[in-house]
Amino acid sequence: MTLASVSVLLVGNSIWVDDIGLGSGSVTLVKTDKNILIDTGLLGFSIKEKIIQGLNKEGITKEQIDVIINTHLHHDHCGNNHLFRGKELIVHQKEILFAEKTYWPEYLDANVYPLGVHTIDKTLRIADDVKIIETPGHTPGSISVMVKTGEGYVLIAGDTVQTKDQFYSRSLGIFSCDKEALLKSLNKIAEMPLHLIIPGHDSPFTP
Repeated sequence: MTLASVSVLLVGNSIWVDDIGLGSGSVTLVKTDKNILIDTGLLGFSIKEKIIQGLNKEGITKEQIDVIINTHLHHDHCGNNHLFRGKELIVHQKEILFAEKTYWPEYLDANVYPLGVHTIDKTLRIADDVKIIETPGHTPGSISVMVKTGEGYVLIAGDTVQTKDQFYSRSLGIFSCDKEALLKSLNKIAEMPLHLIIPGHDSPFTP
């Protein structure tokens, strides 16, 4: 059996202008028996074009994506979900509830409901070599995606791990809502036998 491959289409970054965050979350493609896209970045700043170009370099079109996974529903991680209208979207049930309380009504109409929403409330294996795990703290419904590759296990961590420094310092990071839950999630990740972590707003690193 050929193991999954992981390609970072967009490395997440942190950009601040007059105390306004303009950075985008990472966008990652997992190719296994399905084409899985994890997060879709920030709307604007040519990120849509970068995603499409990245997919094309991997030999697929946006129409060939089978599943979108949102690690959480902050706007810098789901801003281009609309490109995949009608595709399956996996998101934690608690994240939908959190977004309903946090954002304006049209937010979910724009970023979530154009897709076929599949909510989860526990660990879920979506392919032989791809597993979604709960890593709350940044938001109540934050999830991470563990992928078994030929090089070892890769974790796409969303903003549970925003940066390499935040992971090692066990700091709360930006816009996180539950420090105790986040610390538990970070400690859980630290115990995993990982080859690579793909953070939300930094380059991939080996823990």
